[in-house]
Amino acid sequence: NVEKNLEMSKKQIEQLKSEVCKYKMMSDSYKAELEHTLASLNQDKKVETQNQLGQILLDRIETMLDSKDLKAPEQEAKCKKLKKRHKILKKYLTAPTPSGGSVRESLTDDEDLSDESSTMSQVATALRNLENNLM
Repeated sequence: NVEKNLEMSKKQIEQLKSEVCKYKMMSDSYKAELEHTLASLNQDKKVETQNQLGQILLDRIETMLDSKDLKAPEQEAKCKKLKKRHKILKKYLTAPTPSGGSVRESLTDDEDLSDESSTMSQVATALRNLENNLM
C-alpha cells in the first residue's frame, strides 16, 4: 500500500514537473513578447523624439535663412550650406518610413553624394546637440 502511494506520488511529481516546464515556457514566451513590445515602443518614442527635434532644427534653419544677416553677399556660402542642410533635413522628416531606406537612396544621381553624406553627418550631430541641450 505504501509502495502504491509512493508510485502515485512519483507520477504526480512527474506530472507537476511537466506542468511547471510548460508554464515556464509560456512565461518565457510572454516575457520575450513583452520585451519585444517594450523595445518597439522605445524605438517608436525615439523616432518620434528625433522627428520633433528635427522639426525644431528645421524651424531654426528656416529662421536663420530668413534673417537679414544672411542676405549679404559675403554670407552666400553660409546661406548655401544652410539651404543644403534644410533640403536634406526636410527630406529626412518627410520620408514615409525612416527605416525603409536612407536619404542617400532618394537623392538623384547628379547630386554630390560625398557632400550630402558630410551634410547628413552635420545634421545628425546638430540633432544630437539639440537633444542634449534640451535635456
